[in-house]
Amino acid sequence: MPELEADAVALRYDYHDENTDLDDGEAKAKATGTLAVAYHHNFGGNLKASVLYELPTQLKGPDGFEDPEDDALTLQLQASF
Repeated sequence: MPELEADAVALRYDYHDENTDLDDGEAKAKATGTLAVAYHHNFGGNLKASVLYELPTQLKGPDGFEDPEDDALTLQLQASF
């Protein structure tokens, strides 16, 4: 089995528009962009840890640009047997 790198960093951007038929600023228009940053560490062949931080932002809606207070931090430990 090939050796895995011990550390890795990942970036991800997601965009979700709930109603593409509406223009920016309309009452029911809502689109959210989420930037995610992750760090992964491989301890060996069967143990890995990850830290993921997600920052969602409302990009359009009745109030325009908003930064909701719902950032998420995820800690994960994976083991295979």
